[in-house]
Amino acid sequence: MDSVQVYNCSQKDTFHSAVRFEGALGAQASSVTNSVVVHGHDWGLSVIQSNNIVLKNNAFIGFR
Repeated sequence: MDSVQVYNCSQKDTFHSAVRFEGALGAQASSVTNSVVVHGHDWGLSVIQSNNIVLKNNAFIGFR
């Protein structure tokens, strides 16, 4: 995901964050770059049991 705006995402009191990587175990990296994630009800980012995740030049605003 590159140069994207995400607005009003995530669910309260769950692991359903606005951007979520769960079980991403590929040899090739997954990335979020140059993006903004704004306003949500709980978590902005969740990375669970994953590897090769690249986060660069992002803004997560208005989350837990």
